[in-house]
Amino acid sequence: MTEGTLNFTAALEDGLKALNIPAPEPAALVSLQRYFAELEKWGRKINLVARAAPEQIIENHFLDSLTLLPLIADMEAQSLLDVGSGAGFPGLALKIACPALTVTLIEPRQKRVSFLRHVIRCLHLDNIKIIEERLREDKEAWPAYDQPDIITCRALTTIGPFLQMVTNCPPHSTIICMKGPKMEEEVKAWLQDDPASPFKHTKTLRFTMPGNKAERALTVFTKNH
Repeated sequence: MTEGTLNFTAALEDGLKALNIPAPEPAALVSLQRYFAELEKWGRKINLVARAAPEQIIENHFLDSLTLLPLIADMEAQSLLDVGSGAGFPGLALKIACPALTVTLIEPRQKRVSFLRHVIRCLHLDNIKIIEERLREDKEAWPAYDQPDIITCRALTTIGPFLQMVTNCPPHSTIICMKGPKMEEEVKAWLQDDPASPFKHTKTLRFTMPGNKAERALTVFTKNH
């Protein structure tokens, strides 16, 4: 529906402008709108994301995912691993916005995997794969996840347990935890609970979402060699 397409694109572009984040190319915006339409259609049958008004879904999931774009650009990242991808946020949204990015989605729930595969087919995306399992933490498992420049998670667990999960990641990988207002509490708890962690907290990017004024934080960690 043309009106729906314009509404989605306008809402996303307005949100990105408010956050001072450059919008993706027009073709990517069209594909993101198609992704949104499929999410709405499938969401009537299975629980993909929390039920909300369309403008809230755009902000809470699409816009929130795209807050990673400046970090991807600054790092000149070429690959990303999204742990616990769910309905594809942020990994699938970032792949659509950055077609050159190689993306791996880890998601154990079969219905969500079916949805992800459907969207990937519909949009003819390449250099993206889904691993239908929970993250395997042992060192021998990591070759299956390739050598990602960025490892990220969203609404999966708190910072400390997630860093424990990815302890065996490649040394060059940057970890980005997508967090809300409790980010500082989680970092403090991690420092207290795991003082020998191989990771170092290097920076945090903070955002206030333009619509619901939610506080968001991208908390960045690097692995000590």
